[in-house]
Amino acid sequence: MEPGMPNNPLNDIEDIFGAALFAVRRGAKGLWIDLAAVQFLRRQFVARIGPAVEAPDWRDKWRNEHPYLFAQAEALGRHAARLAKEDGRAFIAGCDVAAAIGKVRGHLPMAGRWCPF
Repeated sequence: MEPGMPNNPLNDIEDIFGAALFAVRRGAKGLWIDLAAVQFLRRQFVARIGPAVEAPDWRDKWRNEHPYLFAQAEALGRHAARLAKEDGRAFIAGCDVAAAIGKVRGHLPMAGRWCPF
């Protein structure tokens, strides 16, 4: 978003979630993500991103902290893909995402404002 543009928290939340989901998919390296898993991630992320974009200086924080969120989301995709492959599936399911969250939780605390794990 350009500086000076009106704040629309719903669009901001969707934009940030979309960028995070892109990073998850990059980490998944070719495995597709089941829609239920995407919806699980959406619920997790929106609960965290919503309050973050309400802060007046959120864009400054986003500029400084988004690399941490993307790194965390990419790691989540890698772990979820590994779990799916171990189960013999060509897609990531919600159970893979939930288990992968446990693996990456807390590794990059700077992502905490944006990231639910």
